[in-house]
Amino acid sequence: MPVATNENGAGVGSLGLPELKDELTELASHIYAGTCRWLELVAELDRREGWAEPGLRSCAEWIAWRCALTPRAAASTSGSHGGSPSFR
Repeated sequence: MPVATNENGAGVGSLGLPELKDELTELASHIYAGTCRWLELVAELDRREGWAEPGLRSCAEWIAWRCALTPRAAASTSGSHGGSPSFR
């Protein structure tokens, strides 16, 4: 099994605690920023009804199909229960 490395090629086990903590928090900020952008795009897709394709009944179904989310997760993300997506 390959050993996980950081962007500099250092193995995770070789990171000192300060570096480990720094990298964790840096990557978390990237995840949050990416999630925010993704949710903005979902809201725009829903607003434009860009999800409307034969056989699909909602934005949630499109998200579940195209983004590999469970239907339940897609429904909570897409705001298919009425209104806009939830930005929590």
